[in-house]
Amino acid sequence: MTPRVTTVTSEPESKSTSSTRTMFWRCGWLTNTLMPSFERLTCAANNVHQANEDRARLLDVQESQLVEMAEGLYGPRKPMKVTNEANEALHREAEKNALSWEDWTRELEQQLSLKWEQREALLVRDKDSDLLVALRRHVEVLSRVQKDAKRVLGVRCREGHLRHDGLLSSLREELRTLKRNHQEEILLVREAARDEDTSNGSVQEALRAALGDLSFRESANVVCGSCPILEKEKQDLREALQEWERSLMEEVQRRQGMERVWEEEHRRLLESEETTRELQESIQTEQNRYEQTLLSEQGRRQDLEQLVQEQFITLTQERTQSGEDPSPWTRDQLERERHANEEVLYQVEEAHTCLETEKLKLWDQEATSWNWTEWG
Repeated sequence: MTPRVTTVTSEPESKSTSSTRTMFWRCGWLTNTLMPSFERLTCAANNVHQANEDRARLLDVQESQLVEMAEGLYGPRKPMKVTNEANEALHREAEKNALSWEDWTRELEQQLSLKWEQREALLVRDKDSDLLVALRRHVEVLSRVQKDAKRVLGVRCREGHLRHDGLLSSLREELRTLKRNHQEEILLVREAARDEDTSNGSVQEALRAALGDLSFRESANVVCGSCPILEKEKQDLREALQEWERSLMEEVQRRQGMERVWEEEHRRLLESEETTRELQESIQTEQNRYEQTLLSEQGRRQDLEQLVQEQFITLTQERTQSGEDPSPWTRDQLERERHANEEVLYQVEEAHTCLETEKLKLWDQEATSWNWTEWG
């Protein structure tokens, strides 16, 4: 009789155990899925499982007590009726336990889903805050890079202007000095030529007068013979002729000296022109280097603008996907950065225009110096 009771009562116990195992497997799957965040829920599930086991043991004890009471009340003639009533009670208790377990599991799943949604919202908020922090850092880095680039461009422009102004001022001063010296040499050569023409004319007139006097004296000598007055006049004329020849030689030597001085000044002028050409080449080299630096800075500025634009587009798309509007502060910041970049580019273009103007002035002065050289 007792084995029959044990056999009959083991069926709801196996059903309860299988349902308990199924629910515990579900709870274990959920716990393994959300283990980093829901360890307390796992502990709660273990406690519930322990409570179910305790309840099952209590049911076994109650079952044995009910069997004993049934045997004591009805005697050995009604064992099947007592067993059926006990089984029905056990079935009702098992169904009640299964329903309570399903309710608790459903409530646990709802709590888990709610906590998971809250956790997801926190993760999204943290991600947005991280994106904003990264954007602020990028804006700060970009502003520092722009300030550094602007400072480097300003320093290079000032250095280029100072160097260019120094070279231009020294070149202009040297050109003025050469032009002044060349004009003085031209005036000296003209005066020497006029003096030479005047001296040659006076010498020729004196020679013609002396020749006329000699011819007259010779004719008079033929008539007068050896006259002491005539001899004295001849001696005076010879001395005057020698003096004129000596002055003519001195004038020729002075003219040769002036020619040597003119050749020396011409050589110095050629050397100064060579120096001017070298200075122009150095200025051209400096200008090429400055233009290359300008192009590199423009390339860096375009790369920075493209990077900022790409990051702004990415951030806008992410915020659009998340359902949030783009931050107006970010857009205003990017607009200010774009205006700052345009201002830097405008300053660089102004510096380039000043450099072109100075180069044109230098070319005009060079053309003027070449015209003076050809005229001299």
